[in-house]
Amino acid sequence: MQETGKIIEEKGPLAVVLIDKKEKQSCEKCGLCTSGKNGLLYIEAENSIGAKLGEKVKIEIIENQLFVASFFIYGIPLIGFILGIIISSFISKKTFKVIVFLICFICFQLFGLYLAEKLGQKNKPKIIDKI
Repeated sequence: MQETGKIIEEKGPLAVVLIDKKEKQSCEKCGLCTSGKNGLLYIEAENSIGAKLGEKVKIEIIENQLFVASFFIYGIPLIGFILGIIISSFISKKTFKVIVFLICFICFQLFGLYLAEKLGQKNKPKIIDKI
């Protein structure tokens, strides 16, 4: 998916881009953009082409990575939840059941967040062209 916008801030190799307002955005509520004052959308993107402050640019966003990140954030903890229930069902003491369940769930949750963060750092939106 490609979006256009204007660079409003430079952060070293990254740039904050104000996304152009459209009637119907294809990226509506995907979670990559940050909503600011008056409903304006901002996104942080890699500035590998060296665009400067105030320039209009075209940004490329890899859509399928959002689905993968959602699986890491929600699916992997769900697997930990189910595994925690199954493993703790074989334990007789209630205290150990709770401890085993929590360990499974929390470990899988942290692992899912770690994978999503790693994926997000690797696949940041990129500025691909000046307009």
